[in-house]
Parts: sequence; structure tokens; C-alpha cells
Amino acid sequence: ELMDPGYAVGDIGSSVGLFAAIMVALYAREKTGKGTMVSSSLMHNGMWFNSGLIEFTQDAYDYVVPRRREEYDAFGAPYLCRDGKYIFICVNGFDRMWKTACEAFGIEEYIDDPRFQSKIYAREHGYMRDLYEIMVKAIAKFDYDEIKKRCDDASIPASPILHSTELQRDENALANEFFDDVTYPNGNVSKLVNIPMKFSEYSILPAGPNKKLGEDTDEIFAEMGYSAEEIEELKAGGVIK
Repeated sequence: ELMDPGYAVGDIGSSVGLFAAIMVALYAREKTGKGTMVSSSLMHNGMWFNSGLIEFTQDAYDYVVPRRREEYDAFGAPYLCRDGKYIFICVNGFDRMWKTACEAFGIEEYIDDPRFQSKIYAREHGYMRDLYEIMVKAIAKFDYDEIKKRCDDASIPASPILHSTELQRDENALANEFFDDVTYPNGNVSKLVNIPMKFSEYSILPAGPNKKLGEDTDEIFAEMGYSAEEIEELKAGGVIK
């Protein structure tokens, strides 16, 4: 089943990029006294997010898409656990961590297997597919919590692969306060993901319902020093709403 990456994911990513560009422009103006026009586009940001794949698949590199399983690193892949949960494993340093990884995943019998003497050798000879199939069977013997602990004890990065419906109850997300609870006028309560930045010296406004166009115009312009009469003149002239 095909699924899109989520509603407005491109818009949100593009807004973060545009925000960064605006901050650069403001900093440059502070240093040089010269302003600049800032612009971006949804398509350009989409290409930026996927720039690695766009570069790899250019004619000069003969990069096959989709790639065959034996071309992947079996120690950097998602696996289904016995209890139906998924885990993503990322063993940094295939050759260096080989023995440790085999012990963590319960596949010690393959430590001296000549097929896996190095990552390059396994890939070049098509043995990475064999390792992937070994890993599928090995991880399926463990519940998620058990294999996660084994990874943690072996200093192997691993994390759950969560469905969007599970994230609202995710222990890590809740402990790190990634959500703000918002009550709407009709009484419904939602957990809204807040801005993914934290500052030691500054607070961030909590997430909340979307506001109407121009709802805060008077307040913002008043803070900038405009009088009520000047704000009304700007509205009358179509400069602001």
C-alpha cells in the first residue's frame, strides 16, 4: 500500500528553510546595513530534501533505482520483531562491529562466515541478501523491548518505527515535550507538535489553533510603534489587512 509522506510536509519544510533565509538576511543587514530580497519555492525545497537521490541517479553514476536488496547494508535496515513491532537498526562500522553485532542479534554462528569477511566483499559477491535473510529470521525471534536492550547494551543505534497513530503516546516524545495540548472552542482537545527548537534563554510560544488572516495585525503594528490612526490608514490603503 502506497502512502504519502503526510499533509503539508513540503510546506512545513519549506517554511523552515525560508525562515533560515530570513534570519540570514536580517543578520547580514545588521552587519552591512544592506537589505536583500528573500525567496524560495516548494519545488526547490523538495529537490533539496531529496538531493542525495537526485545526485546519485544522474546518468554518470549508473545508480539503479529501486536498488536490489544485496546492494543495501543489512545492518542498516528495518525489521519486524516477534511481537509485531518494527525496529530500525543502524550498525555504524560493519567490519569493526561485526562480531559485536552478531552476538547482539544472536547469530554468533556466522562470526567466521567467509561470506561476510567485509562489507565490500559481501556487497560485491551478492552476500548482503543472505545476511538480510539471516537478520529477518534472527530479529523475528525477539520482542521489540528485548532486541532494543540488546542493541543498547552493544552500543548499536536502534529505534522503533512508529505509525503516526502511536506517536501521540510515545514515551520519548512526551518526555521531551514535543506536543502542546490545545483545546478548541468546540471542546475538542488535540496534541499539536510544537516548534522543534529549544533555547536556553528564550521561551517559544505554545502551539495553538490557526488564527484568521490579519487577526493580530493591530497588536503587531502597535508594538512596532504605529498609532491606531496610522494602522487604519494602512488598512484603508490596502497595505495591510
